[in-house]
Amino acid sequence: MLSSVVGVQGTYAQNAYNTGNAFQDAFARSCAAKGLPARSLDLSMVAGEGRGASVESTEFLRRHGLRQIDIDTVSAAISFSICHPIAPSPAEGQILVGFRQEYPDSGSKIAALQRPDARFSHIWFKPVSSQVVTVKEGGFDVQSALKEATTAEAAIKATLTSLKAVVSQLLDVEVSTVLPERNFISYGLDSLTAVELRKHVNSVLVSSVQMLDIMNPMPLLQFAELAASRSALVGDDIFGKKK
Repeated sequence: MLSSVVGVQGTYAQNAYNTGNAFQDAFARSCAAKGLPARSLDLSMVAGEGRGASVESTEFLRRHGLRQIDIDTVSAAISFSICHPIAPSPAEGQILVGFRQEYPDSGSKIAALQRPDARFSHIWFKPVSSQVVTVKEGGFDVQSALKEATTAEAAIKATLTSLKAVVSQLLDVEVSTVLPERNFISYGLDSLTAVELRKHVNSVLVSSVQMLDIMNPMPLLQFAELAASRSALVGDDIFGKKK
C-alpha cells in the first residue's frame, strides 16, 4: 500500500487524510503480525510529482520533517516490498521513506524551521559526526586490514567490524548490540541513513553495493561478505574475482 508519512507526523487541516494513512499503516502491521504479505510504504514528497512539485508546499512540508525523494527511491521501496512481502515483524510492515526530523539543538537551518514536538523525539535525527566515513574507527584501520587479508574469512571479519561501528554511529546504538545475524532494517535503518551507509561502503571499503542490497533483510554477516567480495582493497585471488 502506498501510504504517506503524514500518517505518522500529521498535517494541519487534513484529519481525514492523516487518519486514512494511519489506518493503512495499522492494517499492514496487523497483517504482518499474522504472517500475511503486506507492506505500507509511508512516502514523503516525491520530486517533480504531484504536490511535491509546488515550491510553497515543499517548504511547508520541510518544516514538518519531510524530505524530498526521487522516483527511483520510490521504485526501490516498491521493488523491495514486492520481493520481500512478508515482514519479519509487525513494525517492519510499515516502512518510512523520506521522513526525518532534525534534533532541535542541532543548529541546522532545517532544525530552525521545524516545530519540535516531544511526542516525536524518538525519530529526531541526531547529526552524525564526520568520523562516520573514516578509514580508522576506534583505532581499527579497516583499509589496512582488507589489504593485508589473506583469507576470505579475514576480509569478512574486517568488513563486519567496520560495518558494526558505522551502524552504531548512524543509529545511535551500542556496538555490542549490532549482531551479525540481524539485518539493517531491524535496527530502524531508513532510506536516508541507508544513503550514509552506502557512502561508507563506497568510499572507505572501496566496494560497490546497491540501495536494494542495504534494504534487503539479509543478515549483517552476509552483507559483510558481499561488500568484502566486491572491495577493490581485497586481493583478487581471495574471492576469485576476475581481473
